[in-house]
Formats: sequence, C-alpha cells, structure tokens
Amino acid sequence: MISRPIAIAGVVVFVLFAAVMAYRLLFRAETLEEAAAKCLDALERGDAATLLRYATEQEKQATGLDESKLDAFLRRFYQPRLDEFEARGADEVNHLDSTQRLYLDRTYVHPDGREVVVSVAVTATDDGPKLEHLTQDILFSGLQADWSRDPKQRPPAVPGMAASYEPMKDALTVLEALPLQGYGMWDREAGTMRLRRWRELLGSMERAKALVAQSQAGQ
Repeated sequence: MISRPIAIAGVVVFVLFAAVMAYRLLFRAETLEEAAAKCLDALERGDAATLLRYATEQEKQATGLDESKLDAFLRRFYQPRLDEFEARGADEVNHLDSTQRLYLDRTYVHPDGREVVVSVAVTATDDGPKLEHLTQDILFSGLQADWSRDPKQRPPAVPGMAASYEPMKDALTVLEALPLQGYGMWDREAGTMRLRRWRELLGSMERAKALVAQSQAGQ
C-alpha cells in the first residue's frame, strides 16, 4: 500500500509537470508558419483586427493604418474581388534567409478558371512574427483576381506590373475613396517604409505597360 507522503509527492509531481506543459503550450513562441497561416485565414474572413496585430509599426506609421482603415480596404476592395474564389490545394511554404523570413502562398480558383495566389511574407522580429508588407499583399492579390480572363494574357506571360495596369485603373475610383491613401512600400535607399499613393503606382504600371509594348513591337 502506498504511503500518504509518497502519494502526495506523486500528486505534486504530476501537477508540476502539467503546469510546465501548459505553460510551454500557452507561452511558447509562435512560429513564422503559424503566424502566416493565421494571417491568410484572417484575410479570408476579412478579420482586420487579427491582421493589424501582425502589421509592423513602420507600416502603420507610414500609411496611417488602423483597424477601421484596414477593414474598409478589405470590405470595399479585396473581398469583392475574391468573391466566388475558393481555396484549392495545400499552402506552399517558402523559407528565405534561413528561418528569419517565410512566404506562405495559398491558391484560390474561380469557377471561370482564374487563379489567384495570395501570398503573405512574415519575418521574425523581437516582437514576434510580423507581416513585411500587409497592404501591398492585399492590393496585389486583389488586382491579380482581375487579371485578364483570357488565359493567354495571364501572368507569367505578361509581367506583373504591366498586367496589373488595367485592373488598377479600374479599381482607382474605389481605392481613392478609401480612408487609406495608398499602400506601404519599402524604400531600399532610405531603409524605411513609405506611403505609395494609388495614382503613383498607376503611373508606374502605365510606364511598365508601355515598355512591354515597345519590346513586343521591336521583336
């Protein structure tokens, strides 16, 4: 028969073990892949609050991003363009810079055959995993959904910036009516993120389209 002190000691050991395991489960560091998957799921739901928690302070400051602006961006631009698209297949994980940066891609397919690859880039920081460029990922995923319905004209046959010109032009009225005035773009020379206004981006796309047309004319 087990003595009372031994039984009590056994209970104490079990409780301590359970407490340690619970602590590790609750407070362990979130992996980049877990964070990226959570963000892709939040995009599907239009969950601005969750996405904002993973946005960097640099992007928030550069764009004035807050929950209401992000919510409007999702509801009025992103979600209408992804309407009727359904996720297909497993997410694709790509690690960059060892374990410090990760891209997670999720493919969505429309009944008319169009495909959109929604991608988020997550990087490791002292504050945990953060999205490198949240507003940029949302913008270009939405534009991708509006790329030409002619399969011969879909990327990669047409460079992304040139292919995005017509969808961006069509979306300009909606974008400029948003409380968000542009998206966060990383300025490599300055080493910081800045606001790139919608019309500035459209101008870059227009120039890219012109260069493609010149190249094709010279062939």
